[in-house]
Amino acid sequence: MPEQTGTVGYYRLYCPSGAIFSLNPIYENDISLSSFLIEHVQPPHSARDYITHIAQREWIKPSGIKMYITVPGASPELVSNLDMSGGPKYCGRSRERPFLIFVEPNNDLGRSYPSQSRLTSLPYRDLKTELPRAYYRLFGVAPSSTGTQRPIPSHHPLYEDDLSLSTLFVDHVPPPHRAKDYVACIAEREQIHPSRITLYLSAKAIGVSMTAEAQEIEDLEEIMAAEIMSSTSESDPIMVNVQLDDGSLRLGTKGEPLRLSVKARVRKLADVLLK
Repeated sequence: MPEQTGTVGYYRLYCPSGAIFSLNPIYENDISLSSFLIEHVQPPHSARDYITHIAQREWIKPSGIKMYITVPGASPELVSNLDMSGGPKYCGRSRERPFLIFVEPNNDLGRSYPSQSRLTSLPYRDLKTELPRAYYRLFGVAPSSTGTQRPIPSHHPLYEDDLSLSTLFVDHVPPPHRAKDYVACIAEREQIHPSRITLYLSAKAIGVSMTAEAQEIEDLEEIMAAEIMSSTSESDPIMVNVQLDDGSLRLGTKGEPLRLSVKARVRKLADVLLK
């Protein structure tokens, strides 16, 4: 039989804390990205029809899925009943602009991680050149600290002699790319409770003049433009304050939210230290 051909669509899967595996990955090392044939989506090709098709492929309840499309120069856009038959003017037709499929918690229908033999049979993607990165550096402050903030080691350091510096792929941050989505992604990577994290960006990254060298991202609902986050670098990373308990430098606090009274004291100290 001749090989079946058709129009290929792409999607990437997310949970609230970042990208998650697909049951049908197309790369060994980028397993949240998958593809499908557009012709296999039932008519009339509304966003809901795409969601239903992807849910069946991934063993996920359709009611637990939100679909976002990417718009150049704008934040990801949530869609529901949009007519998706317009072709290439919408995303989903390339690996660089896949549909962003957000899966709400507790909507898994018994998914299993792809086997190692399955993964090793897939091509390897050059992530360093194909996906934009955001860089971040971890700092720890305890409530009673009186000195400067201390860099603390990341679970995923870039260098052996600079353990507090790390990086993540912007495409692996869940939509719609709010500050809280970056917090959730970093918290998951570093096994920290999100309540312990405060993000700062430098004046250079934001592109404005400020009295301090860094500005806190106070509104966690604020959309963080991909262009700004991918413009961070090893020398100008996102600064991540990790609010620690007294005398502790451990990161394993995923299940330990910070008490509000402690959080207020640490934030006040951090504001002083960054001036």
